[in-house]
Amino acid sequence: MNKLQEIKARISKPTDQYWMDKEHIDFLIDRTELSVKQQEIIEENKRQQEVTVHQFRQAQEEIQRLNGELKQAHEKSGNLLGEWRRAETQTAKISDQLMDMKVMLRMEQGKVQWQKAKNGQLKEALTFMRMRQITQKNLKTAHQLSTLTEDRSQEKHWRVMRNDPFTS
Repeated sequence: MNKLQEIKARISKPTDQYWMDKEHIDFLIDRTELSVKQQEIIEENKRQQEVTVHQFRQAQEEIQRLNGELKQAHEKSGNLLGEWRRAETQTAKISDQLMDMKVMLRMEQGKVQWQKAKNGQLKEALTFMRMRQITQKNLKTAHQLSTLTEDRSQEKHWRVMRNDPFTS
C-alpha cells in the first residue's frame, strides 16, 4: 500500500510526462486500492476460517473423548451386570453386597444415558455454531464488499461532478 501512496503522490504533481489521462490513472489507482482492500478481507476471512476449523477440531476431539468415556461406562455397566447376576445365585450372606451393586449399576446406567444426551446436544450445538459462523462470515463479507463498491461508485460520481465545468 505504501508503494501505491508513492505513485499517487508522484502523479498528483502536474506534468505532461504520462501517456494516460490523469482521470484514467486515478481510476486505476482506485481499482488497485479496492483490490488491496478486498485481498485484506479475504485474508481475514481465511484467518477466521482457520480459527473455526481449529475450534471444530477441538470439539471433535472432545466428542471422541466423551465417546471413549461412554464406551468405558458401557463396559463397566456390562461388567457390573454380570457381577450382579453371579451375586444373585450366592447365599444370603452376601445379599448386602448385592444391593450395593444394584445401586451402582443404576447410577452407571444413569451416567450412560446422561452422556448419550450430552453427546447429542454437543453434536447439535457444534453443527449449529459452525453453520452460524459460516453464515455470519458470508453476510459480513457480502456487506463489506457491497459497502466498498457503493463507496467507490459515489466517490467517482462526485469526482466527475467536481471536474464538470457546467456544474460550477
